[in-house]
Amino acid sequence: MRRYADGVFAAGPEAAAGAVFQATGRFRDPGYHEEWEQPGAEAEFTAVVDLPLRGLRP
Repeated sequence: MRRYADGVFAAGPEAAAGAVFQATGRFRDPGYHEEWEQPGAEAEFTAVVDLPLRGLRP
């Protein structure tokens, strides 16, 4: 399994978690609810979620 300690990932766990938190802000903040209904919003959400998930898989 690839891990940060193995030198595979450039960002540490805290930095990676912070980046994911920032990237997903508009998808979890109710203030953006009108954007959630816009065309393409679901595809954008999927792209933002898939990127870190692919990087976290072994």
